[in-house]
Amino acid sequence: MATDPSRLMRFLISLTTITSRASVLRCTVTLLTAGWIICGAGDITHLSAADPFARYEMQMYHRPELPTQQQRERFPEGIVELWAKALQRPDPQLQRMMVDQIADAYRRGMPGLESFIPTMVELAEKPDQSLDVVRAVAQTLITMEAKDHTDRLARWAVRYGLPIGKHVEPVLAQWQSTAMREQWIARINQSANNDSELLLAINGAGAIGLDSVVNQLTQWVIDESQSPSIRMAAARALASIDHEGVAATAGQILQGTRQNPMLDEILAVELLRKQTDKQLIPLLSRLADSKTSAVQAGALQILIAIDPELIDPYVDSAILSPDVNLRWVCVQGIAQAPQSNRMVQLARLLDDLNPTLRRDVASLLVQLADDEILSDEIIAGTKAVLNENSWRGCEQACVVMANLDHKAAGVRIVELLPHPRGEVRVASAWALSQLGVETLMPDMVEHGEEVLQKFKDGTFTNLMPGYVEQMAHLFIAFGKQGYRPARGLMSKYMPKDYSLGTHARAAACWALGMIYEGELDKDLVKTMEDQLLDSESMFPEEVPVRRMAAIGLGRMNAESAIPSLRKYLKGYGEVPLGCHWALNKMLGEPIPTIPDSIVEIDGWILSPAK
Repeated sequence: MATDPSRLMRFLISLTTITSRASVLRCTVTLLTAGWIICGAGDITHLSAADPFARYEMQMYHRPELPTQQQRERFPEGIVELWAKALQRPDPQLQRMMVDQIADAYRRGMPGLESFIPTMVELAEKPDQSLDVVRAVAQTLITMEAKDHTDRLARWAVRYGLPIGKHVEPVLAQWQSTAMREQWIARINQSANNDSELLLAINGAGAIGLDSVVNQLTQWVIDESQSPSIRMAAARALASIDHEGVAATAGQILQGTRQNPMLDEILAVELLRKQTDKQLIPLLSRLADSKTSAVQAGALQILIAIDPELIDPYVDSAILSPDVNLRWVCVQGIAQAPQSNRMVQLARLLDDLNPTLRRDVASLLVQLADDEILSDEIIAGTKAVLNENSWRGCEQACVVMANLDHKAAGVRIVELLPHPRGEVRVASAWALSQLGVETLMPDMVEHGEEVLQKFKDGTFTNLMPGYVEQMAHLFIAFGKQGYRPARGLMSKYMPKDYSLGTHARAAACWALGMIYEGELDKDLVKTMEDQLLDSESMFPEEVPVRRMAAIGLGRMNAESAIPSLRKYLKGYGEVPLGCHWALNKMLGEPIPTIPDSIVEIDGWILSPAK
């Protein structure tokens, strides 16, 4: 079975985006992306850094999939008219606040705000208008992407100088507008004294491809007496403008004895960053041998663009670099030209210090394993990481093995259940719930009994990371497999005991409902009905548990509990919807359509009186 090219291409696109955001020309790594991880059956889910266990989906909350109430935002009635009146007041401070408010409202999706553009433009064009108002109008037009006003924005940048230009000119460059073309050329040719204005001009020239300034930009790149910021901006602009001459310029600045060889190497990489000519391979190879990791990473990225296999001689050392940029580049190169002899090496990055990198490597390994030529080496490499004790590697190896449905890894994964790190405890339990190996379940029950005992004696608490979530995933595994010998353990989680954790207790209830689906177990019916009805005591039962109790009653076809289920049909929360689902299963009653929840967006500086 060959690798699905569309899936691999989607991964490569996302990986390329990530590596482009982590600039290879900086030695300091800035992580600009959230992580991604495979959560099951090849689905990729966005990871929130706030919850380290959120990536491990608890299936009980989606089986059955209940409707949820969607929240719809509404803006206060009459607010647009009120702002229109406020803009007419002869108060620059109020006008500026209103213009800023319009930009904020636009970002939040308020419709019809384009009608304010003529009024705002008129305000900014007034003689002797406050600079704050002009700046606010310019920034709001930019926010609203009013590209038909580029000429006007350019005039304001020229009239007011840097206070407006620093906001306007980068956007005009981004929009590839030529509205500032003549001003940019003039600043570059006259070597404007203000470095800030000169940098704006250089960046603009690169964005719109001003051939007429190539000679001046080249001189600045070569001139060691010029400031590094000007040289760097000039190199980046030349890379976009002068595709034929940059190679010669890069070679020139690398020749002879230079004052700052590291900066010159970085400039050479910047000059060549858009090149794909194979004739540049010797020069790029020289840069790839640099002692500066940022230069190495930049050169290797260009080599990958020419031919991913060109980085192969550098992978062995670069993949061990302390610079995450270099490790990113190695992953990118291996992903674009996967070879079986690199899979074990790639799997080592499951233990990488960088959380985003190791999660993306896990995702990549799962996708590459579709190729039979690669799969054996991927499994061997992942197994080696799994057999070690590093928590980072063990966590990601569990994820890979589960997504590959490699059931033989289950024995080792069970051994990881008592791991001291919460990440491994949760990942191992989740992996076992995905693998569904029944012969391992006695050991899983035994581990669960040990955990429960430590909860009872105070060794563990529900505030310790991973303990509650682990038990929840184990119970989900028992429920999915219909494993009845786990009933004794899960029954101990049924009585109300907040210290055992909400997820674990809800999972026990869900799993028992799954195991006894279609059977009328009177003891379970009594317990679940009591849970459902415990809503008004001083310390009521937790909502997720009551929801799972209602669903369990429906699964067991507990007709005696129908009156109790009918008590909680009002509203659209978890418990009412669970009750509706149960009645639908037993009696065929329809689950109601849930209307949107309307939330009025407030917090504005000026709002209509209610």
